[in-house]
Amino acid sequence: MLLTLLLQQNSKLMTIPQSFFENMSGLLVLDLYRTKIGELPSSLSNLTSLKGLYLNDCLFLTKLPPQIEALRHLEVLDIRGCKIHFMSFYISYLVNLRCLRISYIKCSESQDMESDCEVIAKLQQLEELIIEVDSCEYDHWCNEVAYVIQQVASLENLRILRFCFPGFASLQYFIKKSKSWRDGKFTSFRFFVGCPNSKRPQILECFEYKINRYMKYRKDKLKDNCIISEVLTETDAFELICHKSITKLSDFVGGSRFRRIRSWLIESCNKMSTIVDKNFVQQSNNILLDIMMDLDDDMDESDTSNGSILPNLEQLFLKSLLNLKTVFEGPLHPRNLSKLQILEIINCPILERIFINGSIWQLSGLKKLTIQDCYEIEELITEPEGTETECIVLTKLETLALINLPKLNTVCLNNSLMWPSLEVLKVHGCPELKTLPFSKDNATSLRFIRGQQEWWNQFKRPNNEDGEWLQSIFAASGTNAMHVEENIRENRTTMHQMIQEIGSTSFNNVSSSLSTTQNEPPQEEELLSMASRVKRIKV
Repeated sequence: MLLTLLLQQNSKLMTIPQSFFENMSGLLVLDLYRTKIGELPSSLSNLTSLKGLYLNDCLFLTKLPPQIEALRHLEVLDIRGCKIHFMSFYISYLVNLRCLRISYIKCSESQDMESDCEVIAKLQQLEELIIEVDSCEYDHWCNEVAYVIQQVASLENLRILRFCFPGFASLQYFIKKSKSWRDGKFTSFRFFVGCPNSKRPQILECFEYKINRYMKYRKDKLKDNCIISEVLTETDAFELICHKSITKLSDFVGGSRFRRIRSWLIESCNKMSTIVDKNFVQQSNNILLDIMMDLDDDMDESDTSNGSILPNLEQLFLKSLLNLKTVFEGPLHPRNLSKLQILEIINCPILERIFINGSIWQLSGLKKLTIQDCYEIEELITEPEGTETECIVLTKLETLALINLPKLNTVCLNNSLMWPSLEVLKVHGCPELKTLPFSKDNATSLRFIRGQQEWWNQFKRPNNEDGEWLQSIFAASGTNAMHVEENIRENRTTMHQMIQEIGSTSFNNVSSSLSTTQNEPPQEEELLSMASRVKRIKV
């Protein structure tokens, strides 16, 4: 008996004969992902045992046939990327549906959105709901989303949701009304506030493991910080885009600690003048001090990490912040930002200082540092005045990229600093950088320096073994040697990601269409019992 039929990505499949499914009553999985079919045959009603139906990216499919109501055992329906209008009435018959993935398509002005949305409330078994909203449909969506939110908030078993909220008010309504959210049932979400969906959010691409809780917040002014704080407390990765009012990170963080957040992108927030200001530093240090004073004798001191602010942040991306003047005004408490591994600062034209007042000493976990298009920076690491500098600072830094920094003249004045893990240095558009603080003794792992040949010709190499060593590891931009090294590093990362994916789920073997986007919430639990019984037959 045929249990699985995989026809996905068959560009020649345009028509399915009307009688094609007549003798397939035992079929469990049907995958037609990215085929060119224009309709489903009437014999679809014979698939009474079907549990998974994948029609995503069938661009010529415009409607679901009435026969789909016979699929009463269907648990997974994916119709994203089709031309099927939003919430077809026939979906209401699929009362055992546990996973619904759909695109918002408004077919006509006469479409009754309020009536169509009542379909959602009938799907009380739903555990996963993905609604994708394309930018061309976004304005229509904003006008009608109130009906949708009311119905989605009524789903009591929901635990995975991907949804566009037009603004703060709609997010607030959902957070307050959703029983699933209030009961803590959510295991995965992607919330887009004030913007359409992003199929591949940028900050999720950098992780070597799956990130399940993500929010993108765009353009809204700060209103009720309590609601935002509540969501951020449950968030792993956060993008803050084009915010109109915040001037520093503490405007958003406040007194919250956000222990879950591992990645934060801040872009085009043009009132921001600093990221971590002195008041933020003092506030976080006071929180930790209070906890230390309240510790019982039998309590481990590591419990003070509960008082740290952003203690698990691994990645920080700062982009197009036109009024940013400083980043860290430190010194930070050792537990604040102690796990930061990636820091990228791009297109901050008046930024003058990054690490000041000793803030660099608390970022010892940093592995990758990129500074690009920042035209006022003269010195990368600024040491606090009147203090003796420790020799070791960025012990785990592997990659340093300095790009289009026309005033940069030094990385650090202290040549005694140790760079034991630094492997790759990239320099481009830094004409004033004539010396480097690296030697065979303090940068033992450095293998490549990549830069423009014109810059290197003006570079002041020492007349000793260190000068010869620097010359031996330099590769002009665009040379084959540097590309080989970069490919090795990229392939190493890709292989690590593949191993993680293969090891974490066996359900992807059933259908390749289950992983159409990176970090997609898995359906493993929904169909694992079915998958174990499937005989995989590739057609």
